[in-house]
Amino acid sequence: MPDRCLLVGLGSAGRTHYRSMVRAGLQVDVLDPFVDPPLLLESESRLFRSQESIPSTTKYIYAVIANWAPDHLKSIRSLLSIGIENFIVEKPITSSLEDLR
Repeated sequence: MPDRCLLVGLGSAGRTHYRSMVRAGLQVDVLDPFVDPPLLLESESRLFRSQESIPSTTKYIYAVIANWAPDHLKSIRSLLSIGIENFIVEKPITSSLEDLR
């Protein structure tokens, strides 16, 4: 069974990450409250509109953060709470050093 990854945000950058991850043989779930479902081309992909809708039994090897830039750090912190420990993050992680404290 391929490793399962979570992609947060399926905008322009997110779609590029999605295609690359699928080509690499990964199973990719998408977390995006705004995406149009027909953009998901792979049958193994699941679309979640909220983090709360992700089954608690789902384990991800990593998450790619490609949502709206001001939400990157918030997304990382939130996903840490459900056990995701590895991230690839579109820049910037945050626009303020204060946010990192």
